[in-house]
Order: sequence, then C-alpha cells, then structure tokens
Amino acid sequence: MKAAKLLSTKKKYARREGDEPIGAVGRLGSNFIRNMPEAFFDPLPVIISKKRLGPPLTKVRDVTFDDVSPLLLGSVTLDRRSLTMRFSPRLSDPAFRQAITQRFGGTLDWEPELYRFERKSSQR
Repeated sequence: MKAAKLLSTKKKYARREGDEPIGAVGRLGSNFIRNMPEAFFDPLPVIISKKRLGPPLTKVRDVTFDDVSPLLLGSVTLDRRSLTMRFSPRLSDPAFRQAITQRFGGTLDWEPELYRFERKSSQR
C-alpha cells in the first residue's frame, strides 16, 4: 500500500493516495494528528493572569478643551477623524463647543459634528 499524502491550503485539506486523483477532506483524521511528530505542533502561549497595578480608574471630571488641545493641535500625526468622534459628545458643554468652534469651525473634521449637534439641539 502506498503512503497517503495530505496537502494543506488555507485550512482545507486534500488527500491523495498513490496515483489516485486528489480528493477533498473536510477535516484531518484523528489518527493523522495522533501520529504526527511532536516537533510539528506549535507550542501554545502561556497565559499570564493580569495583575492590577493600582485601584480601578474612576471618573474625576469631564474633559475640557485645555485637556485635549495638545492632541487636537499637536504636530504628531494622529487620526483627526477618530479624535473628532471621540470628543464630539463634549459639544454639549458650551465652553468646549465654543473653543472647538473658534479653533476648528469650518474644518472638514469638526464641521459635520458641529452641524449634527446643532441639528439635535434644535429638534429637542
């Protein structure tokens, strides 16, 4: 009896015995896996339990424009759209909204958020 060859392509397996045509195998047989050399198995990573480095974080206050201005005005290349989405809920604070309008009013990142906020406010 000729040895069977197994070919793997993207988690689909094919089996060929001798000169027979290749046939699809949905899953490898348990005998095949049981007889594989141990060196062929990938070692599983050790899962280390997460240690708390301190007490859980608690909200002290809402963020102000002065808090986030280094991120929004900084020279570091950040995804401006994600920052806009992250801080757009703060537009309900009049001081934050005024600072954003003065600094970023008319920019492509903030203008849609300012428009959405004004539209929501007028519908209430």
